[in-house]
Amino acid sequence: MASIIWKQEPDDAYSNPYGYEGQKQFINEAETILEQLQEILNPRELKYVAKEEAPDLAVWMLRSDTIESLKESLCLIGEKRHKPAGILFREALETADLAYYFAVFPDGASRNLRRWFKNESPGHGVIRKWIEEFEGAAQAEARKKLYNELSKLTHRSYRALLKGYSLGGDEQLVHDSWGPSKSLVLPHTIAAFYCVLAELILIFIRQLNTSGGLSGQQYSKLSPVASESVEE
Repeated sequence: MASIIWKQEPDDAYSNPYGYEGQKQFINEAETILEQLQEILNPRELKYVAKEEAPDLAVWMLRSDTIESLKESLCLIGEKRHKPAGILFREALETADLAYYFAVFPDGASRNLRRWFKNESPGHGVIRKWIEEFEGAAQAEARKKLYNELSKLTHRSYRALLKGYSLGGDEQLVHDSWGPSKSLVLPHTIAAFYCVLAELILIFIRQLNTSGGLSGQQYSKLSPVASESVEE
């Protein structure tokens, strides 16, 4: 049976953070999935020319970067370094969405693709507008909500930071660096961050499935956890 983290909401995990066995299981499952994606999407072969400026090149580079961000996030959370992981979350989502946009809509996105090769990336609002056209208003609204939540971690909003602090006497804030070996990092924060990461991995897999980044055979080799979640 798959780890509950794949389907658990971050707020639920924050309220009930002590499912350590589920976290351990999730780590193993996520590592396997990401390594499989690495092998499929980024094989060690020379294929692209630096100045080619083709959609396939952009998609390959962006997907490769997405995998690295997801892998690094998993490692950072495991080390209880949730703050840098939180910054990577939004980067991973933006990069995955941009790869998805270029993969599915290369002709319509040609102007933004040319801008990207000139070192100018389209804003995420452009991508969300396209998601609304391609997947519907509900998906676009869900993506906007997720993006805004991740932006709070990137921009270090008060409530986003507050969840990483424990409280001492008279509800005074205790910084997690004051204890040895990250011992003061709240398990609530770690539990919630694993759930956010799970959602990002599943979004990426869903995009790959839709855009042809995975063949049917390759898709079937992925963890049944991810496959079942994507199909739902």
